[in-house]
Amino acid sequence: MIRRTATRLMSLAAPPVIAVLTGFLIAAVSVALMGIEPIGAFGYFIRGVSASAYGIAEILVKAIPLLFTGLSVAFAQRAGLLNIGAEGQLQA
Repeated sequence: MIRRTATRLMSLAAPPVIAVLTGFLIAAVSVALMGIEPIGAFGYFIRGVSASAYGIAEILVKAIPLLFTGLSVAFAQRAGLLNIGAEGQLQA
């Protein structure tokens, strides 16, 4: 019984983890092609963004509408519906 639950959890967690790792890999290759060390660039990005309350607030201001838009599409899809207005709802 425990093994079955762990397998289900892994099947749900694997796609987002793979997507994030793929995004980091693509960003690292892009940054390396520009002649910049990827690890240093990622460190600079994290320190620069999280150095102040303003930086964290800006991340939240930009991320929350995207998260809710994605959640609305996922919710509709799970219900068997098609939400074709998400982009317009995000821009409104």
